[in-house]
Amino acid sequence: MSGGTARGHDYAVKFNYPTELLKADPGMVPAITVNMSIALTPFSPREQFAALNCPFGLWIGSEDELFVPEKVLAFADLAGSVRSRSHVGTIAGAKHLSVLIRAHETMSPWITSMVNDKKP
Repeated sequence: MSGGTARGHDYAVKFNYPTELLKADPGMVPAITVNMSIALTPFSPREQFAALNCPFGLWIGSEDELFVPEKVLAFADLAGSVRSRSHVGTIAGAKHLSVLIRAHETMSPWITSMVNDKKP
């Protein structure tokens, strides 16, 4: 009846952060909504990776507790036409959420190189 829009702003996933941590850092996200969960979750990853037609970056923490890093990284091989121009790798020692704290270490240089390669 709602076309999929009802309750989209309700929490779908709540993170189990200590109350003290949430109070100490107002930038911490205590949960994600239904809409955010849907936006972050590929609906058909095999087909979506196979359809990629531009370079992409794919990173995962080497110690991810929710996904098997090798299985996630294997999706990149489905993007045959752009795989060689893409970056795929792990962030050593990072877990599912701590990867967000360290992602800039590898993402920033890759993004910079992609931008510089596009310049005339």
